[in-house]
Amino acid sequence: FAHHVGPIGLYGVCDGHGPFGHLVSFRLVQSLPRCITTNRHWGQDWSLCLKEAFLAAQQELLAFAAREGFNLEASGAAGSVLIFEGPSIHVAHIGDAGCLVASWNRHDSRVLYGTQDHKPDSPGERERLEAAGSEVRQVDVESFRIYIKG
Repeated sequence: FAHHVGPIGLYGVCDGHGPFGHLVSFRLVQSLPRCITTNRHWGQDWSLCLKEAFLAAQQELLAFAAREGFNLEASGAAGSVLIFEGPSIHVAHIGDAGCLVASWNRHDSRVLYGTQDHKPDSPGERERLEAAGSEVRQVDVESFRIYIKG
């Protein structure tokens, strides 16, 4: 998505996975811009604004799935959001939908910033997921999935 509010640019991408991943990612690109732009911290505390917006979009997604009758246990989405506010860029991401900020001109090009994927097989991320009540399972060689515990 690309959304503009005055001088502020809001850009995002969601990549669904699982049997209902297409619905999850589609719903998130609909709800995330609204959750971000209506957050009480919009334009003031970007970190808190983005964190709360991602959580609000998740709650909205769960309510939508319950209302429409589809099971999210094996489906989800990774996503990245970038807010461009004048000379400042603010990035939030979840999963392996990374974001790169680069500069290019005919004499030089370089990556200025890149996110690090949230992969369940990395030790720090696995610890965070398990502390939050999730279960990480290895389903194939170098392939891990996140499940509701139990």
